[in-house]
Amino acid sequence: MKFPACVLKKLYVKMTTAPGSGKSRQFTVRSNMVDTGLTCTVSNTALTSSDTVNSVTHDEGNFLSVKMTPSGTPAASNGAKFSFVFDVPQTGNFFPLFN
Repeated sequence: MKFPACVLKKLYVKMTTAPGSGKSRQFTVRSNMVDTGLTCTVSNTALTSSDTVNSVTHDEGNFLSVKMTPSGTPAASNGAKFSFVFDVPQTGNFFPLFN
């Protein structure tokens, strides 16, 4: 799926299982298979993490993905939920069907 040019921000992650003491899972938003600065780390006994400070530009047509990098052999998990905001700038007539 192709995405419009936008700014990505406010990454939130929720794990089903905490990584464990001294262990972590880092989540990084990627644009066209390249790591961006939008990242957060779920560590120790926490289940959640967020990055509400950084924002990155995503070019039109690029693919989006989220990479997970474990550290210290974290506990097995049934998965993670993540979300982030697409801030799409308004250009021209935003709702052309309603003219």
